[in-house]
Amino acid sequence: FNAEATVLVSEIDTEFNKDPLNRDLVEYKPNFFLVNGRAFDPANPTAGKIDVVAGDMLLLHEANLGLRDREVNILGARQSILASDSHLLQNPTNVAANFLTPGQVADAFVQVDPSLTAGTQLPLFDSGMHLHNDASSGLGGMMTYLDVLPGVGGLPGGPVTTAVTATPVVNDGTQPTTVSATITA
Repeated sequence: FNAEATVLVSEIDTEFNKDPLNRDLVEYKPNFFLVNGRAFDPANPTAGKIDVVAGDMLLLHEANLGLRDREVNILGARQSILASDSHLLQNPTNVAANFLTPGQVADAFVQVDPSLTAGTQLPLFDSGMHLHNDASSGLGGMMTYLDVLPGVGGLPGGPVTTAVTATPVVNDGTQPTTVSATITA
């Protein structure tokens, strides 16, 4: 991987938070849904975004910190789940949405399409559609973006450097070092 990010999904029940010692968790009803501690804000849609470059192999560390099951989905990309609850999987699974139970963690690779242009945004959201903030209308809740930034063009894997030499081979840091190499596309 050449990019890495953490995705923590959680929720808040404001009634429970007002008086947690006297509330019954049977009545727990979340009304704010968060990714990395923030509810999506349509007025500032890139707050909390995850920056990537087209062609990146992104390693996502996903964790469900809430009390309900969640499905982490990236619209326009698939996830290869390589570890679940800190155990390396013998057979990684390729999924559109990663299902996480409360307290579960997972590591997933996401190949960012090399043909995407800078400015493309891939929504990362809860497939359970908790895309609202309390009673407010409009988009919000458990969502953020993978934001494709300008980067080095070319194929994933990039250029290849061969025949690298350094002179002198051993240097105490008091003299200049000359490095030569052959770089091919």
